[in-house]
Amino acid sequence: MPRKIEIATKLCAQLIRYLLSKNASNMSIKIDNCESQLSIVIESRALLNNHDIDSLKSYLKTESHEEMGYYYLPLVGEYGSDEDIALIAMLVNKVEIDYDKNSSILRMSFLIGRNK
Repeated sequence: MPRKIEIATKLCAQLIRYLLSKNASNMSIKIDNCESQLSIVIESRALLNNHDIDSLKSYLKTESHEEMGYYYLPLVGEYGSDEDIALIAMLVNKVEIDYDKNSSILRMSFLIGRNK
């Protein structure tokens, strides 16, 4: 479980940094700790354009490369780049992103770990 906690905290920190850089407001983070996995939902109000959404999706919907992700995990956050999100996403089992342009609400959900 310690690895899952490290992944979750670094993922949340990087996404908060990213969203605040986009002037996001009304941010919430919900984390459920269920058996062998963590479920995370981050919601925020943010005025994002298509490029922002596409970039965020490209960072978060990366292919799983656990060995590379674990290698770079200790360095995530050192330089504060958006690419750090992609490194963490390599260790996430499931990602869903939904952005409602009418209400400017971004909802991202993640699963870290596996069900037994």
